[in-house]
Amino acid sequence: MVVTSGCCAGCKILGAFAERYGLEGFVLGTDGSGAKHLLVPAGGSRLPCGPETGVERADDAGCVRTDENLAMDGPAVFHFSVYKVPEVVRSALSELELTIDDVDTVVLHQANKTMMDLIYKSLRIPPEKRFYCLETMGNSSGPSTAVALAEAWRQHRILPGSRTLMCSFGAGLTWGVAVIRWPESASPVPDLDPVVADEEIPSAAL
Repeated sequence: MVVTSGCCAGCKILGAFAERYGLEGFVLGTDGSGAKHLLVPAGGSRLPCGPETGVERADDAGCVRTDENLAMDGPAVFHFSVYKVPEVVRSALSELELTIDDVDTVVLHQANKTMMDLIYKSLRIPPEKRFYCLETMGNSSGPSTAVALAEAWRQHRILPGSRTLMCSFGAGLTWGVAVIRWPESASPVPDLDPVVADEEIPSAAL
């Protein structure tokens, strides 16, 4: 799966590991009643782009945008994230007969630190299991969780034989939780800069 947004892209390749390892399970969901809280109104078949959709207007908050720009009801999305996300994470763990104690690292969509802290706190996830990369990468939207997973591996926060819980959430309103058990044979990534440009990545990192 490849996801892109602006100048950022992320890719997750899920392959078959040994029988005891790999993708242990996932939960996906959506609540279409919240679609209006985070969307681009124009550009699809329902409202194609045209002269009218490109007209700038000020909304009730004073933000100037067109129907071709992303529109978000911040308080509504925030409420959804801090209440719904912990609920679906608990549901996923329950279905897999796991608890937070069985998870070594939790990687969330890197939305903003306040939101993430509230989710972590609600789930009672200890600080040593929380992962952040906002300070260097910000919120990259769709690719965020894939990029954060790669960064957690690069920082040696994910180790061979460990278990990682990932959670993405956002437009739709949608959510997804996945639990991965990494094989003991996985090679730890060598120390690399967060961004490797125009250089050959060592084969051991692939």
